[in-house]
Amino acid sequence: MTVEDLPQSRLGTKEYWDSVYACVDTNSREVATFTDIGDEGEVWFGEESVDRMVRYLVDFLEDAQEKPHILDLGMGNGHLLFSIAEEEDLADKVDAERMLGVDYSRASVDLAKAVGAARGGECEAIRFQEADLRDADCVKELAGSSSGYGWDIVCDKGTVCIY
Repeated sequence: MTVEDLPQSRLGTKEYWDSVYACVDTNSREVATFTDIGDEGEVWFGEESVDRMVRYLVDFLEDAQEKPHILDLGMGNGHLLFSIAEEEDLADKVDAERMLGVDYSRASVDLAKAVGAARGGECEAIRFQEADLRDADCVKELAGSSSGYGWDIVCDKGTVCIY
C-alpha cells in the first residue's frame, strides 16, 4: 500500500476538531458540556496512555537538574499537561509555566484554558495557544516560544520526544 492508497480520515482535519470542540453539530459537545456541567471531555488517546507517559517522565526526570520546557502538540482539552502538572512525583521536577499546549482548533484552546482555570493551582499556569503546524511561519514562531530555551520534551498523543 502506498501513501496515496491510504484512506483519508476526518480525524485529521481542522474542520472535524473545530466541530468537536465548538459544538456546531449534535456530536460536538466538549465546550458546551464543560460549560454546562464541568465535564472536561474525552481523553482521545486513552487514560492508560496518559498514565504511561506520566510514569515515563517521572522515571526520566528523576535525576534532572533543571525543569524542562514541555510542548504538547494537538493538546485538545489539555489533559496530558494537567496530568503532568498535578503528578506529585513531578512536583519538584516540572514547572507549569514552562508548559505549552498548542492546537489548531481555537475552541480546543478555549476549552483547555477554561479547564485549567477551573482546576486551579498549577493548571492555571499552563499556557495554551492556537497554532497550525501546517503553516511554516507558525512552526517557526512556536520554535522560539519557549523563552529562547528550546523545547526539552515534545508530546503528541502518546508519543514523547526528549531532546
